[in-house]
Amino acid sequence: MIDLLYSDMHLQENRLAVFDQVHDEIIEIGIREGVIESGGAFINGGDTFHVRGLIRSSCFDLLYRKRREWRNRGLKRHIDIVGNHDQEDKDGEIHPMRVFEEFGQGWYVVDTPKFIEGDHCDYYAFPYMANLDKELKKIPTSKRKGAIALVHTGIHGAFKNDGELDDFSIHAKVFKGFLRTFSGHYHNRQLYDGYVQYIGSPTQHTFSEMGQDKGVLIYNHRTDEIKFVPIKGPKHHEVTVKWTGDKRVVEKPKGIGKYDYVRVRVHGSSEQVSTVNRKDFLKMFDCETIKIERKTLDTVSSRIKVDGATNEDLIDAYIDYVDPELDKGRLVNIGRKFMGVGDATV
Repeated sequence: MIDLLYSDMHLQENRLAVFDQVHDEIIEIGIREGVIESGGAFINGGDTFHVRGLIRSSCFDLLYRKRREWRNRGLKRHIDIVGNHDQEDKDGEIHPMRVFEEFGQGWYVVDTPKFIEGDHCDYYAFPYMANLDKELKKIPTSKRKGAIALVHTGIHGAFKNDGELDDFSIHAKVFKGFLRTFSGHYHNRQLYDGYVQYIGSPTQHTFSEMGQDKGVLIYNHRTDEIKFVPIKGPKHHEVTVKWTGDKRVVEKPKGIGKYDYVRVRVHGSSEQVSTVNRKDFLKMFDCETIKIERKTLDTVSSRIKVDGATNEDLIDAYIDYVDPELDKGRLVNIGRKFMGVGDATV
């Protein structure tokens, strides 16, 4: 039997086209790698959704349609681990995943500790929970042999999403005795302590994941081998802008795609930095998002030119400079209203 493992999808409304593609790739990988034919399971390591306690209808509709397509294409076994982003309440009892148990026998939603009997091995599955280590200690060594643990948790010493080491979570020793442990939660695919495997996210979600290969895992029960299969998804890139004398030098990577994200780091004097704006790069890159980070090499009270500027010029320049996540058009309108140069349309 062969299983396919994926995790930390983090469905968001502004990336539905990407997630549509990712779900299609996952089922194609499952068929190509023999998961469906072998009667194996698709195992979701958790954090299917992104915004905790607020699930957009468009996100849930996409997930339901894709899961139904998977079932219609022959998937008979699926295990959902409920992650912390899926849970609305502190104890994890409120979440949107229960509907998928209605897909039939072999479709499991793990929102409490659950034993799942398999044809070739058994699974001990756990949602994101505060007392995971205590629950694991209840399972005797005799029951762990040949079984697989499925969790969504931080592990002491593993790399977190920001690249720093986890120094506060449970220790890997609580998983001793299991044949394998697979975990969601941290997006960087990593094998910890030789037997605890972080599945990793199927796409890059933030700039801290820049350069990481993303995809799914294929686990062969017969050979006890783990295989990584990449997925084509949006990537994060970094562009550097510097000056050699009066000449602006742009160091940019190749292969920036439509759904990719670009961070532009601008280093120069306050006067040089103030000449850089988003419009320069919208012409240069046809991509999803461009974020500008400016760093001046001199000390000034303001990096925005104010001499001879109108109030409207200042509002536009400031909002472009701070590069907020909020809708810029609405912020400009609000700023104009506050400064008495127009009506705010919000």
